Amino acid sequence: MAALEIRLFGALSLLSDGQPLTRLPSRCGNELLAYLLLNRHTLHARERLAGLFWGDSDDQKARHCLNTTLWRLQGILGLLPARQQSYLKVDPRHIGFNLTSDFHLDVAEFETRCAWAEQLDPEAIDQQAFLLRQVITFYRADLLPNCYEEWCLVERERLQNLYLRALGRLLAYHVAHDEHDAAIDCARRILSGDPLREEVHRELIQIYLATGQHGAALRQYRACEDSSATGTHRRADARDTGATDPDARCHTARPADCRPGG
Repeated sequence: MAALEIRLFGALSLLSDGQPLTRLPSRCGNELLAYLLLNRHTLHARERLAGLFWGDSDDQKARHCLNTTLWRLQGILGLLPARQQSYLKVDPRHIGFNLTSDFHLDVAEFETRCAWAEQLDPEAIDQQAFLLRQVITFYRADLLPNCYEEWCLVERERLQNLYLRALGRLLAYHVAHDEHDAAIDCARRILSGDPLREEVHRELIQIYLATGQHGAALRQYRACEDSSATGTHRRADARDTGATDPDARCHTARPADCRPGG
């Protein structure tokens, strides 16, 4: 077990020997640590970090805030037992996360397994499914849901797209193997993250019909209709404001295609 376990899916949490830390960083400390972890393969200029996190302050105050937050964060990480190396790499000009330190990061494990699954031979479907099951296990919730900074929103969407892609591939695998319960679970998870995926609504309806769950199929059809209506309203609003429709991908099929028995 790593000396420090870090979870970024859901609210940020730090665990040592399986136990949550009783002393936690401030909100700014949490966000700074999360940013360094999400961009862990890069050393970051102090000036850039100060501007990113305290851009509304003048340069001197921004640097002071960065130094104070960094000092407090180092104080918390430095109290961990069995610490052989510092978790942060700090010099007068740069700050980064120390990849050689003893840590476990859920996002890193998630990304690694996504990459492994992509690199496998397309014929190795059982091995891919095994890795993809691990992928969705790591994704406990969206990335840092209470953080609304632009850098976090971009990362949240990227990781959610990887998660939905993994679920989509698992859904196809379970359907092909007539593993109905597992397929239903994958479809529901996809729709929880993206309810406008009408092709997934249709797939789920067909599974319900194939397993004799006609009431569930009808309810799913109605959910499909509701989501399509919501998407239509969003497109109308986007046209009225001159905005680009972010949900256009969700309306490639007519809702009538989802009708049970149709």
